[in-house]
Amino acid sequence: MSLRLSSVFAALLAACALLGGAGRAAASAPDPQTPTCNSSGYAYAGYEGSRIAGGVAATITEIESTSVSQGQVLAWVGAGSEDGGPGGKPEWIQAGLIAFPGQAAQLYYEIMKPGPGWKRTLFGNPLAPGESHRIAVVEVSRNHWRVLVDSRPASPVVLLPRSHGAWVPDAVVESYKSDPQACNSFNFRFQNIGFRSGGSRWTPARPVSVLADDGASITRLVSGFDAVARF
Repeated sequence: MSLRLSSVFAALLAACALLGGAGRAAASAPDPQTPTCNSSGYAYAGYEGSRIAGGVAATITEIESTSVSQGQVLAWVGAGSEDGGPGGKPEWIQAGLIAFPGQAAQLYYEIMKPGPGWKRTLFGNPLAPGESHRIAVVEVSRNHWRVLVDSRPASPVVLLPRSHGAWVPDAVVESYKSDPQACNSFNFRFQNIGFRSGGSRWTPARPVSVLADDGASITRLVSGFDAVARF
C-alpha cells in the first residue's frame, strides 16, 4: 500500500507539534523548469512498489543542493500503511534524506507506531551535494524492523504489529509546503533499488507505477531513477 496518505498524516502531526546504468526512458511529466509553484500541500516523484516485501534499499544521492522555500523535502525508502495497524491505525517506517529552509540535507528516519504515535529522528552531519548513502529499511524478524545506513544500524529494532507480509515498499521524493507562492526544488538519484523478498535475498525492484506530480520529471535508470522537480 502506498505511503502517500501516510505522509500526509505525518505532516499534519508535525504541524501540530535497479544496478545504476545508462539506459534511460523519461516518464511523461511536465518540464520542472516551467511551473509557477502555485499549489500547496504534498507533491511526489518516484516509484511505488509492485509487491509485498520485507525490506527496501536504495543508494540515494543529492545531485544538486535541495532548495526549500517553505516546508520540507524528503527523499526516502520505506513501507507502511495508513490503516493497517492495530485498530485500523497508521504505522510505517521510512528513512533517507531531509531538507528544510536554509539548511543542508541531513539523514533521518521516521517511525509511526500505534500508541506512541509519530517520531522523526535526524542524525549525522549536513550532507554535501553529490554525497551518496545506501539507505535500507528491513524487517529483521517477524514484525520487527530496523533502518540501516551504509550497511550499519541507524535505528533501534522497532516492533510494528501486523506489518509482516503486509507492506509494499516505496522509493520516493516528496515535497510539502503550505504556502502556494513558495517553491521547493530538488534533484535526487535513486540507484540499485532492491526489495528483500524473502530471508536475506534481495531482488531488483520493479515499480507498479511511477509518481510524477505536476512540476516533476522522472528519468528511469536500469535499476532506479532520477527525480528533478520544482513544486
